[in-house]
Amino acid sequence: MISTIGAGEAYFVEANDPRLIEEELNTAENAVIQQTMEEGRYGILVTRHGYSRYTVAASVKVPYGQTLEENAPPGC
Repeated sequence: MISTIGAGEAYFVEANDPRLIEEELNTAENAVIQQTMEEGRYGILVTRHGYSRYTVAASVKVPYGQTLEENAPPGC
């Protein structure tokens, strides 16, 4: 399942099957890539919130043209 957060600026991905997680993360990343290419100033941050939950978002913390992966702090 992919849910849009904040007018297409971020996506929440949740799935239990590893192949489905990969497919949905790729779909969400491609959507964010389109947005960041239009603006030309953000990179993409993929945050793992648990075994099957992720967010994919444009981020000022990541240089334009790059994708960074991180784990959310415990309790988030």
